[in-house]
Amino acid sequence: MEKINPLGKVPAIQKDDKILYESAVCCDYLDQVYPNNKLTPDDPYQQAKDRILVEHFGQVKIAQRCRNVQTNENDPYHLALRLVLSRYLLSIY
Repeated sequence: MEKINPLGKVPAIQKDDKILYESAVCCDYLDQVYPNNKLTPDDPYQQAKDRILVEHFGQVKIAQRCRNVQTNENDPYHLALRLVLSRYLLSIY
């Protein structure tokens, strides 16, 4: 995987000698290459709401990395995080 993505993460796309990685970049690329089978909505408002969600998940991931602790489902931090995300998702959809 490191040959395709130097960070060793997925998703990654390789077409001929061109390589792309990072989720949002891959989605944007696929939407442009396959416009009849898009991954993202056409509605600008819904696109913006989706970007907000992606941004919040990115912040959560950073917060978890800063904690540098493996959590389990019974961990109070994990439970609180799930509650916050559930409330957030209900508020935007």
